[in-house]
Amino acid sequence: MGKITGMILIMAGCAGTLGYWYETKKKELSMMEECIRLFSHWQDALETEHMRLYDFLDTYPALTEEMPAMLKELKNMLEKNCYPTGKKAWDRVLEKNRKSLFLGEEAKQILRNAGEAFFCESSRESIRISRVCTRRMEKILVLKREELRRKCRVYLPAGMLLGVMIIILLL
Repeated sequence: MGKITGMILIMAGCAGTLGYWYETKKKELSMMEECIRLFSHWQDALETEHMRLYDFLDTYPALTEEMPAMLKELKNMLEKNCYPTGKKAWDRVLEKNRKSLFLGEEAKQILRNAGEAFFCESSRESIRISRVCTRRMEKILVLKREELRRKCRVYLPAGMLLGVMIIILLL
């Protein structure tokens, strides 16, 4: 009975570890999609309504839990005038929330550069920078999806096989 329980626990541990890995990768992809949505909504807000950043931060319809909190924090920093420029406030918010964003280094750099789109002198320049950030993030998103597909084909069977091998070795 103890052996069977041990086998089940080993397989559950392997499956749990693989599940956690897969969920973090899926979270990274969803945050990248959220960043693309943020950029495109900012472009639309500027092109159609010439919306101010303060108003945009209140009205952005985020799909993830992390983005509204981050945008609210940015708005509070801007209202308190804590930093000499909006870009510095944006960088500070990103640095503070870097773990909760689940983004890789390339995506974080693009998001950091997007601060220029939010705090440009002209709407035209903001739209141009936002479009560049959107295209770059979309390219990385496609690459990350393909990488996840390839890794899933290898990691999931290999992880379960490792669990079976551990069980065999312990028998």
